[in-house]
Amino acid sequence: MILGQIVLLAGVATIAVYFLKHRQKTVAKALKKIALLCFLLISVLTIIFPNILSQVASFLGIGRGADLLLYGLALVVLFQLFNNYMKDREYKYETAKIIRKLAILEADRENGRKQGR
Repeated sequence: MILGQIVLLAGVATIAVYFLKHRQKTVAKALKKIALLCFLLISVLTIIFPNILSQVASFLGIGRGADLLLYGLALVVLFQLFNNYMKDREYKYETAKIIRKLAILEADRENGRKQGR
């Protein structure tokens, strides 16, 4: 095993440990954990056996393994952008709900002061 493979495997392992440790503190969906484990398995296999990527690429009719890797990375980036967009929408909705509740509570408190309660 060459040094580059060892460094890449260590990086993948570090990301996996960090993700799995810190995601347990929040609500983590099982599908995301399964996707992470699949990604880790594919990463480890392609790092240890780089020819697999070229063989899969030729099976799919793509010229080189590097092209397949580029297309896969483009899909991952698009998925991440979409995922962040959906989370942002959810956070904005939750923030608006909290602000509405706070405004109602402050209005009720202000009305209570004016009525001498």
